Amino acid sequence: MKIINVFLKNKAPYLFYMLLNMHQRVRIKRPNFKPLHLMAEVTNNCNLKCKMCGNRLMKTKRGVMDLSLFKKVVMQCQEFGISDISLHTIGEPLLHPHIIDIIKITKESNLKVLLSTNALLLDKQISEAIITSGLDFIRYSIEGIDKSSYEQIRCGSNFERVMSNIAYFKKIRDSQGRSPYITINSIMMKSLLGTVADFYRLWGKFADEIYFTYIGNFNQIPHEEIKNEVLKEEPPLKRRPCYMLWETMVVQWDGKVSACCMDFENELIVGDINKNTLWEIWESDIYNKIRQYHLKREFNPISLCKRCDAGNRSTVMELFKLNQSLLKLKNRGDKIVRYLRHL
Repeated sequence: MKIINVFLKNKAPYLFYMLLNMHQRVRIKRPNFKPLHLMAEVTNNCNLKCKMCGNRLMKTKRGVMDLSLFKKVVMQCQEFGISDISLHTIGEPLLHPHIIDIIKITKESNLKVLLSTNALLLDKQISEAIITSGLDFIRYSIEGIDKSSYEQIRCGSNFERVMSNIAYFKKIRDSQGRSPYITINSIMMKSLLGTVADFYRLWGKFADEIYFTYIGNFNQIPHEEIKNEVLKEEPPLKRRPCYMLWETMVVQWDGKVSACCMDFENELIVGDINKNTLWEIWESDIYNKIRQYHLKREFNPISLCKRCDAGNRSTVMELFKLNQSLLKLKNRGDKIVRYLRHL
């Protein structure tokens, strides 16, 4: 099945994302479903204060996941049949002092593992350790095409250092013929529309794939702060139930389990792995109550879901179409701005 998925994504991407979109819609109606993925918040600390991210505003306690707790998470993933883990939610995973050990623990358990990072701490030593650790996927979060545009968005970062870090990482990975697969994820904003072609040219040589997403308020940022950057005020399709409630579990650094990967203030806690198993939490009354609200399209009773905006809940097909449009027009300069305004 995985080979077929890879083939379709490369050779027939529209069909691949259409089927993925259908799978997500059908899955929420099936009984006895199990999660496919788990996001482990190894830390909610971050070394940046990006203007579109709520991490800089959150008041909840910060910390790092204990290795014994992480081992417990991994063990239960195996028992539960979860096949892959992402080592991030709302923090910077490279701030964890034992991040390499965490990757190794995951790989020793035969799980796929993804790490998403802003790459500021991805120095030569860490890069070499990550490449030999067996990490399957690494994703960089980057916006902007020069020092000014990048550092205005990724506040507290350093453009030259990040570029040097990811250049070295790809050089070493390619020289050793190893994984991980490298992706750059970028949040598309109105102020960046005219620089898309330059973005591909500048950052494309350091990654296997570039993927754009819509800007959202991340359930934290006051709309006034980002309204001038939003591409679409409303989603083009009627709001659907959040597929994450049927596909992904989120374990925070202290063991609490949230129903949302952007729960900055612990508003949607559904359990605690220190007290119950992942299976017990997944099947809990509170989790199922949230799912039922979504199935009935009643989002307002859940404060976090009520605030979730179009950028945060874009469907896979919407994001696919956005990226296809950017790919087709990346060499047409400023024409892309007029085109995207009519999407």
